[in-house]
Amino acid sequence: MALALEVFGPVQKVEALLEVTARGVDQHASLQLSHEGGGQSQLSASFTSLMSNSATLACSGGLIRLEEPLIGAETVSMRRMVAADDLPQEPAQSPGVRLNLAHKLRQHPLLRRLKRAIPNARREYFTYGSNPYLPQLLHFLDLLSAGARESDIVPLELSLSIQHVIDLARSGQRS
Repeated sequence: MALALEVFGPVQKVEALLEVTARGVDQHASLQLSHEGGGQSQLSASFTSLMSNSATLACSGGLIRLEEPLIGAETVSMRRMVAADDLPQEPAQSPGVRLNLAHKLRQHPLLRRLKRAIPNARREYFTYGSNPYLPQLLHFLDLLSAGARESDIVPLELSLSIQHVIDLARSGQRS
């Protein structure tokens, strides 16, 4: 959630689907956040379902993905999407002919294997070593030794914003 708030800013509206145990423990949450700047975030966390443990930022120009595990992600992949305005103009054809040809090409087994073999995303690797929590621990120790009362990376205001969204989701409010 911190990533969504840092990228898109304050939340204007929260739609939540929560599953809670009989003892009141959150076991699954799916949130749809509408941000004040117009961005949308979809977040899910679960103790009962296997999920991707990654983050994807999508926009009109493509997407950026922090690969799993999200905490301590060492791989970032990027895919660029070509806008329709950037495509070369084709001579006028019947839409039915184009759709039929595209369908036949997608069904061809050799072309499907070829598409899977060609990497369509750029990946960059950033290694943190064997312990993905080490950067967080070192940051905490630096703060502790400096006598700091707040992190410049995760300030108190961000933590309070996260808690506010959680409270909205739990209360069933929409804004």
